[in-house]
Amino acid sequence: MNERKDCWKPQEDRLLAEVILEHIRCGSTQLAAFEEVGEKLARTAAACGFRWNAVVRHSCLAAIKKAKLDRKAMKQAKHPRPIRLERSMAGGWSLERADTVIDQIRGSLVRSEELAVRVKHLEEELEAKNRRIHELEEQLLLTGSISSSDSSLSEDFKKMLKLLDRARLSGLLTDNFEQSQIS
Repeated sequence: MNERKDCWKPQEDRLLAEVILEHIRCGSTQLAAFEEVGEKLARTAAACGFRWNAVVRHSCLAAIKKAKLDRKAMKQAKHPRPIRLERSMAGGWSLERADTVIDQIRGSLVRSEELAVRVKHLEEELEAKNRRIHELEEQLLLTGSISSSDSSLSEDFKKMLKLLDRARLSGLLTDNFEQSQIS
């Protein structure tokens, strides 16, 4: 018994479905998928399109729906919509896309925790530098002046002053913090 040369085999139908579903997920066109499958199966894009629309698509409706949802989710992950508050009929406010709000809050919490760790590290560094300045000031008071061998102390003092200025400019150092460090 001779098999028709243009007859579609089940593995060709599966390949057709897989490639088209992947193109749907990625946001590509079905035409591009037909062309890709046509090259792999040595068939025309038109033949692939006809087979898809006439036979295969009907058995993949759930998979098509899932692929479209996946595409939408990927698109939203890349370009999240801004949060909108809408006035409800009862006069209250309702949130659209609560999951987006939750994700944004979580992201803010992570960033604030990272900033808190950074501030703590800078405060520790500042405290160490303040101790060093205090030591140098005491040394200066005891010696009366800076000798040539202590010129590095003067440089350290200048560096500390620059560090304090940077902390003030970045808002990490407040007057209350300075008052507590001085006393």
